[in-house]
Amino acid sequence: MAAMGIAIFANPSYGILATFIIDDHGLTRAQIGLLATAFSLVGALTSPFVGRAADRVGGKRALLFLFLISGIGLILISAAPTFALMLLAAMFAGLAQASANPSTNKLIGVNVVPGRRGMVTGIKQSGVQLGVFIGGMALPFLALQYGWRWSLGSFALVSLVGLIAAWRFIPNDPLSAVVEKGPKQNVPRDVYWLGAFGFLMGITVGAVFVYLPLYSTEVLGLSVTAAGVLAAMLGLFGAIARVVWAPIAERASHYAYPLLVIAVLSLISLVMLWIAPWAGVVFLVAGAILAGVSAPAWSSVGMLAVISLVPQTVAGRSSGVLVLGFALGIAIGPPLFGLSVDVTGSYNLGFAVMCAITVLGAVVVVLWRRSSASFPASTPTRSQSG
Repeated sequence: MAAMGIAIFANPSYGILATFIIDDHGLTRAQIGLLATAFSLVGALTSPFVGRAADRVGGKRALLFLFLISGIGLILISAAPTFALMLLAAMFAGLAQASANPSTNKLIGVNVVPGRRGMVTGIKQSGVQLGVFIGGMALPFLALQYGWRWSLGSFALVSLVGLIAAWRFIPNDPLSAVVEKGPKQNVPRDVYWLGAFGFLMGITVGAVFVYLPLYSTEVLGLSVTAAGVLAAMLGLFGAIARVVWAPIAERASHYAYPLLVIAVLSLISLVMLWIAPWAGVVFLVAGAILAGVSAPAWSSVGMLAVISLVPQTVAGRSSGVLVLGFALGIAIGPPLFGLSVDVTGSYNLGFAVMCAITVLGAVVVVLWRRSSASFPASTPTRSQSG
């Protein structure tokens, strides 16, 4: 949970601290989106290679790498004197995101028995949203007191504690789960379907998480602190949802069904956020909560599928495919959304496009279910077959 949270912590921080960063560097909204893009794009493009490396070195070593890179990355981002250097620091920190799911998925696959993986996977995936919650609650307050740089850089301490704890308490992977000369098995085709769905969800998740605080202050008149609390709520309910969705998926007859429900709920949340300026702040809050319990939680279902049904010798590489899709979406969503606001002077076009993309995600799930009868939700007997 700590690894997942700190690995992506820099990304939502750009949105939570957007007002401070814009004032400090004189940035546009699109440039704030580019910071998220730099982080997510590196995480996406390197995830297949990091996943393969995790298959070779094992989950524990990959986890140690994650904590080290995330800590250094947060320090570099917070210390960057120019936007260009901040962009480079964000790219470096993206390597931690690439390692998050391959390392943690391998650890669960070799240390947790089938039938309990759903709950454990949900708990570890909730770390992402828990990080958003903590960031939304703490970063604005700390930034007002000590400046945004000290506020963000202080979270490198989490990486240090995680590094020491992982070294001390996480067991080494068994030799049967580590590949010496590269995996011979192919990644199952269904993993690519999941990656496509994750790509579409990533576009909407990236846009909402980065721009919700700014949208709340600019359009609905919330204070910076109140907008941070809203982002924290998004993270808190997202954390709860990830814990809940994975056990539900583990009992479903096919992973497509919970994913379809997630897509529908995500669409409703986007519509509520869109109409909040006319319908009232209640719709903003309700839309943020629903956004947290829907689209980001798809990864609990997708990662559980990889853990339960993919051979452990290619679990890292398969996880990398899902990370590639999701992170590419997160990389594309924020700058496009921010550019639409800068060009049109309104958030309407951005929300309309996000709604259309979510509908497309639902279509992908339906097509996947029709084309695949071989990737049902796991049971203790099926999960051993890969």
